[in-house]
Amino acid sequence: MVEEIRNKHDEVEQTKSLTEKITDPFGQSDYTNFVEGEATQAEIGRVKARMESSHAQRQIEMLTRELDMANASKKAAEEDAARAKKLAEAARKAAVDAMEARNSIKVEPPAPPAPAPEAPAPTPKPAPAAQ
Repeated sequence: MVEEIRNKHDEVEQTKSLTEKITDPFGQSDYTNFVEGEATQAEIGRVKARMESSHAQRQIEMLTRELDMANASKKAAEEDAARAKKLAEAARKAAVDAMEARNSIKVEPPAPPAPAPEAPAPTPKPAPAAQ
C-alpha cells in the first residue's frame, strides 16, 4: 500500500524528444534536480544546526541551574563552617576561663581538727555530813 502511494506521488518521467535533446543538450531538468538536491541538503543542515543549537541551549540552562545549586550549597557549607569555628572559639575561651578560675582558687589544707574538749573532771561528791 505504501508503495502504491509513493508511485502515485512520484514525478512522471518524461522521455526527451529529439527536439528537446537538440535544444537542451545538458538537460535543464537534470540541473534543476541537482540544485534542488543541494538546496534540500542545505535545508537539512540548517535544521540539524538549529536542533543542535537548541539542545546546547538546554544543556547550558541545566548546567547553569546545577552551578547555582552548587554555589548555594558551597555558601551554606561556608556559613556552617564559620558558625562551627565561632562555637569552637567560644568553647575554647570557656575552657581557658574555667582553667583560670580553677587555678585562682586557693586550696588551703584543711585545718587540723580542734581538740576535743576534755570532759570536766568529776567533782568530788561532798561526803555525807555527820549528824
